[in-house]
Amino acid sequence: MRRLHGILPILFLFLVTYQVLGQDCWPPRERRCVPRHKCRYQVDFRAMSNGNNGCPAPETCCQNIHILNNGPDISVEETVIPECGRPNSKGISFEVRDMDGFAQEFEFPWMVALLDINGEYLGGGAIISPEVVITAKDVTDNRNENQLIARAGEWDFKTNSEHFPHVDARIRSIVRHPGFDKRNGANN
Repeated sequence: MRRLHGILPILFLFLVTYQVLGQDCWPPRERRCVPRHKCRYQVDFRAMSNGNNGCPAPETCCQNIHILNNGPDISVEETVIPECGRPNSKGISFEVRDMDGFAQEFEFPWMVALLDINGEYLGGGAIISPEVVITAKDVTDNRNENQLIARAGEWDFKTNSEHFPHVDARIRSIVRHPGFDKRNGANN
């Protein structure tokens, strides 16, 4: 019976560690999906551009020998930006460094994706007031308001594991610039 009492805590620690460390990623058995702060070496950008080796966006595919088992989990609090129109350059949970062209999660909270009703990406837009999104005319060409959706809060279309869910909104009306010139693209 005493032997059982000694084995049970070890078994419990093994199970907890296995659950905390998450699923295998590529290559299997050598790496695991873990929260980014639990990996000694941070973001592998080649892995991120290839689907993050099967890990959800807030996690990274970390070599087993580099997984840190110490320290508490970090809870994400909503970032407060004091001024409208200022980028949140560090995102909300981790900072992607040395990757020109990649935005942080919630770095530009005013950006929206404009989608057709099947969810296909058509173009981007910017929230300029609580009920107004500005975009290029060609994004809305040959479409009416019933055929478009504005999606706010989407950071990575390949995953549903962002810190906050995205929000889809129907379009109430489309107002196109009357001075649009299709010959040179003026007022697009």
